[in-house]
Amino acid sequence: VLNQPIVSSSAAGYSDEEVLSSIQAALDREAPGYGGDRPETVIEALYQMVTGAGFDGNNNGSTQDSGAAGLASTQVSPGSSGDVPAFSSFTADPTNGVLAPSGAIGGAGFRSGALPIIITATDTGFAYQEKGGADVVGVDGLTLPTSSITYNGRGTTPFSSGAGIQETVTGLNALGALVIGLGVNDADTQDPRVGLEALASLTGAINRTTNS
Repeated sequence: VLNQPIVSSSAAGYSDEEVLSSIQAALDREAPGYGGDRPETVIEALYQMVTGAGFDGNNNGSTQDSGAAGLASTQVSPGSSGDVPAFSSFTADPTNGVLAPSGAIGGAGFRSGALPIIITATDTGFAYQEKGGADVVGVDGLTLPTSSITYNGRGTTPFSSGAGIQETVTGLNALGALVIGLGVNDADTQDPRVGLEALASLTGAINRTTNS
């Protein structure tokens, strides 16, 4: 669930103090759940960042059962539906420090012409919807085995309606997004590093020069 869309003190007309306050308010809000479940929904989260489509967690044809996107109440008291509201439902909640986005692209309000940089932090493998394919194709035709992302993950999602790996990577590259990973395990053959490095490579978020 989106805590705070992208805001700018210049484009949206907010002061620097208002922007900093909104970011701090977003960091201070805690969604229920508190982690502890493995693996984590990194692929779905990235897909939502790209599309803003929302997720129908109880398969009733709506993504709004948790509330509108943006509202602080949606973030801290979403109920049990499992819904992630579509970004199109975004409602600013300035009383609780949620400001209107500076842009309208994707699921976080990316601005036109801006470079989307997505920092993905996790301590485990990824959940995803299995949709076939031994390989995943990324930026400039880079091809990696799908297993580099599915390692220690889970290939099922509620009602089999979650995002697949290839469609997520394709969407990220269509947006021009760079995915930078933050993990807790420095072993290059273990999760989450192996999956985070694959996502960084597939989106071009690595040093690709030949002389540095």
